[in-house]
Order: sequence, then C-alpha cells, then structure tokens
Amino acid sequence: MAVHGVEIQAAVDRLAKQLNINNFKASSRWLFRFRRRHNITNKKICGESLSADNEAVQPFRKKLNDILKAENILPSQLYNYDETGLYWRALPDSTQASKTDKNTPGRKISKDRVSALLCANVICACDYYIIIIIPADHYTGHHTTIVCRHPCESPQT
Repeated sequence: MAVHGVEIQAAVDRLAKQLNINNFKASSRWLFRFRRRHNITNKKICGESLSADNEAVQPFRKKLNDILKAENILPSQLYNYDETGLYWRALPDSTQASKTDKNTPGRKISKDRVSALLCANVICACDYYIIIIIPADHYTGHHTTIVCRHPCESPQT
C-alpha cells in the first residue's frame, strides 16, 4: 500500500490532537527530519506481484490440467511468453563524475522503442522464440516483424 508524506503528516496531526498536544504541527520540515531519522525514502512502486489473485491459482491449475488432458495437449506443445519494450537508442542516464564537476551535460532521451515478445517452451528452456515488432516508419506506414526461433537440439544417443 502506497503511503505519501501528506498522509503521514495528517495522521500525526490527528494523533497529536488525540493526545491533547496543541502546540504541535507536522510541517514539511518535521516530515523531512522524521524520514531522515527513521531512514525512510520514497521508492518507485513497480511490478505486478500485488495484482495476482493467489486464491485462484489452484483452481486454475486443475482446470488447465483437465483441459490439457481432454485435448491431448503435450507439455512440449506449451509455451510461456511475456512482452517487453526496448528503447534501443537510449543512452545511460547516469555517469561517474568528480564532485567538483558542477554539472554533467547530456542529451535528450530518445523514445525510439521496439516491442519484443519472448516465448519459451515449458519443458525445454532452450526452445524459444523472439518476436520483435519495429514500429511503422513515417514514410510507408508499415511496421516490421522479425521472428527468430532457436529450437532445442535433439539429444544425441
């Protein structure tokens, strides 16, 4: 659950009133010192782990197994995939510099992006596909799709 500084200040002000402390105000300066004293920093919230419905996992697994058996689908026919974006022209946004340097000049961040779909076989991680979609160019209006497949090498007997 995300907590913002304003919410902390409001909660502390309410607590002070409940404790009959009338000369207290949770100011921005107080919040700064409180965060520093308790080693609290702002962090970017990322990922999707809190979005998962853990109670639905077991019923889904049973239903999936039933479907796979009913349709005679082999594990070698199952693939797992995920999509991602690649900013292929992006340069690093930080560098090592001397403390005496007043600033470190940089360039405008490029937003040139390609989408990639990474797909791997469930039972053989070496059997995978990489699908890259390059956005439409301004002249033709067509996007380009590149498909790469790396099949499993058959075991030598």
